[in-house]
Amino acid sequence: MLSGLANGCDSIAHKTTLERGGVTATFLPSSLKNILSKENIQLAKDIVINGGLLISEYFENIEISNKFSLNLFSKRYIDRDRLQAFCLL
Repeated sequence: MLSGLANGCDSIAHKTTLERGGVTATFLPSSLKNILSKENIQLAKDIVINGGLLISEYFENIEISNKFSLNLFSKRYIDRDRLQAFCLL
């Protein structure tokens, strides 16, 4: 199962898949050192422990300290969605 790691539908889909013995993967809009959403850090760990993948294009951490960096970070969700959509083709 492939999905994001946001709260709501994404996290429910991952948890349900793991509970039923499935394997999941997620594209992150952040680096592996700065997993978003913060509420799903344990879920991210559970995905890896159960043979799944956390996929990220980003190595560095970005601090959201001003409007410019917030806009830059927001674009990463669009980039992440591009990767997820491509995998579904």
